[in-house]
Amino acid sequence: MTETVHTNRGSRRILERHQSMFHDYEREFQRYKNNVRATAKRTEINGAEVERDRMVEERGRIDQAHTDIDMVLENAFAVHGELTQQRGVIGGATDKLVDVSEHIPGINMLLGRIRSRKRREKVVLAIVISACTCILLLVLT
Repeated sequence: MTETVHTNRGSRRILERHQSMFHDYEREFQRYKNNVRATAKRTEINGAEVERDRMVEERGRIDQAHTDIDMVLENAFAVHGELTQQRGVIGGATDKLVDVSEHIPGINMLLGRIRSRKRREKVVLAIVISACTCILLLVLT
């Protein structure tokens, strides 16, 4: 019986020691678990802040693009207005020239002579260039 008592006392000490180690490990595990949760929570908060910052930056870039597009459109409309005005001025000048040429027949005849002279000069120039080219080819071969 003394053996059983000794065995029971030894088992009890081992059991108590194991329970003590278990409680130590359990406390350490809880501490690690809490640290991991806190780190995950901080990461989640920081991740949300980083994501929010990225979204704010993207919004700023989009707003800048809209501003640039608005400026380009304003310039395009301004150029369109100026071109329309110029077309009106040129159209008015053309109409005045047509009116003048109809009222004064000599001007129309003068313009016709100038056109025919230009055509004649172009033909003569083309004949001279082709003759020179032919002579050059004959000399070189």
